Amino acid sequence: MFSYWYQAQQKSTPAAEQPEHYAFLTALYEQDKAKPLPRLESVRKNTALKSGPFELTSGYAEMMLGNGATIQLNAPVKIELLAGDHILLHEGNIRVTMPVTKRGLNISTAKKGLFIANTLNKNSQLNRLDHKRTLTNIYWNTPSAATFDINAKGQVQPTNQPIVKITEDYYPVVEHADYQQNTISHIARNSITIDRLRLPSVDSPKLVASIIYHSDVAAEIYLDLGIELGEPISEMKVNVSSGSGVINLDIPVNSDTLINDKMVVDATMFDTRDLSPIDVDQMAIVDAARPVKEDIDLLTNVNTGFETGDFSDWQLSWQSKGSIDVTKDAAKDGNYGLQINTHSGPADFNLAPSLLPTGFMHPNKRYKLSFDLKRVDGHNSWAGGYAHLSSYINGQYQQTPQGPWLGGSSYYQWMHIEKEILGKNWPAEGTNLHFAFRTPGQEWYMDNIRFVQVRPKPNLLNQWYMNFEPGVMPPNLQVHLGNEKKPSRAYVSKEAALRGKFGLVADAIQGELRFTITPAAFKQQQLKINTDYQLSYDLKVIEGQASLFHQPNTGGWFPTTGWISGTPANGSTVMIDKNGVKSTSSANKKRVKVIIPAAKISHNEDFSLTFILAEGALAYIDFITFAPVK
Repeated sequence: MFSYWYQAQQKSTPAAEQPEHYAFLTALYEQDKAKPLPRLESVRKNTALKSGPFELTSGYAEMMLGNGATIQLNAPVKIELLAGDHILLHEGNIRVTMPVTKRGLNISTAKKGLFIANTLNKNSQLNRLDHKRTLTNIYWNTPSAATFDINAKGQVQPTNQPIVKITEDYYPVVEHADYQQNTISHIARNSITIDRLRLPSVDSPKLVASIIYHSDVAAEIYLDLGIELGEPISEMKVNVSSGSGVINLDIPVNSDTLINDKMVVDATMFDTRDLSPIDVDQMAIVDAARPVKEDIDLLTNVNTGFETGDFSDWQLSWQSKGSIDVTKDAAKDGNYGLQINTHSGPADFNLAPSLLPTGFMHPNKRYKLSFDLKRVDGHNSWAGGYAHLSSYINGQYQQTPQGPWLGGSSYYQWMHIEKEILGKNWPAEGTNLHFAFRTPGQEWYMDNIRFVQVRPKPNLLNQWYMNFEPGVMPPNLQVHLGNEKKPSRAYVSKEAALRGKFGLVADAIQGELRFTITPAAFKQQQLKINTDYQLSYDLKVIEGQASLFHQPNTGGWFPTTGWISGTPANGSTVMIDKNGVKSTSSANKKRVKVIIPAAKISHNEDFSLTFILAEGALAYIDFITFAPVK
């Protein structure tokens, strides 16, 4: 029995032509004291509207509101309809179906404060948070409507398949006119200027960042300064008063932060009340105090070209049974090279550990091993070998991923081999550089071994993408989710942090996930033509196997490169299991590198890049960089 019935005169709003929309249900809890939120009591007392109470004591009823939303009631339910599409739920449970419309629906419950339901077109700019402690319970896309159940206790459950299950670590954007009116003013404007100050020693320059701001209100500001390579070099929280002011911050500078005699500093300010960015990526180019080498040679004064005519500085491994000799025939450059054959067994050798610099290995720094190699045995069988760094940590053997450098049959000309290695947190001494030729019946010439610490190249992506700080989706990252039958999701979370505090969760377990770095994400939207670029990012596979594609807007599919387990399928896919490279138990995080050739950089079109994660994997992604290849 329904004691009072209301039926809106206006019919349901038809679905928009755009098939995919985002739907949000935002709970503004009473205990959130950080801003003047409308509590349940104030909503009831201050609306000055005639309330329409309803009570369903038995059976089923349906109510249609003026904005097209449908309310389904199953007895027993006590509900009150207020003006402005506002529902007050006293007892029981209701089901709400939101059409694809930009008009919102407000729901108050007895146990919690105000809920705001809203649907947005997927092309809306979701680049701001209303409040970092506002918890969004539902986030999905649907072709026509979003449906959820809510009870008087404030418990919410979506009935159509949710694409993202929101956690406390992730606060997506909520757009709603009524809610915006309750938001206190943000910093109105600011400018950032950066100048350089030399110290007496030219080896120890420093920067002085002067942040000139104007604020309408007193606020706490989070300031993050970083250089182009992406590592934050300074971060702080400061309290600013209303009006204008200046924040001065000293930034230490060392050789690692200098790029081609210059240093590019990104400064990002965030209002800590809602983590909204303020003028993201203001940049200044600062002259370095002294020139810097491209790379740091870690084998200075080592017999890397074998021009001494002997095997000095190197030593055979205990398991080596093959032949390793210094000969003139094996030289590519100079007079001598290394001749290797495995007719009698494996041929392994390593550099004497004492010849590597003390303390050279650092986590997250990049190193490159290179050499010239030529096969000379005349056979057509599979040929290959590997190399790695190794060390003992607390009695446990550790090594970097090895990865084969060859995998074909005929390689009878000189090849230049390069392999990048991501640094580890290893002891200052005892690191071993090891080469291994294990396939029987092969013969090689080897020359010009080089091992360097790679200097960082300028990252052309805005700083937001480097580490997904301060914990929200980058404003120019466009996510393409799956559908109801094959849902996928992407969100920023602390659990996904591979560096820093936050990372991106890419969930394609049930359906394909795509996300695009749009042109606005690049510091220079028109990239230089006739230049190859390298896309790099940290990847950790949590579940399944990650099949990764990378597609520029100019066309083409590009595989990952480097030491990753699995073989590219048709040159476009690399498979990585949850343990990463199987040859080492510590390789559960991989630095993925993809070369985008110059032919795909258009001279008359802004560049964008789409990541495609095929169905069947859950992975974490962090620290995305895009840099020119020199």
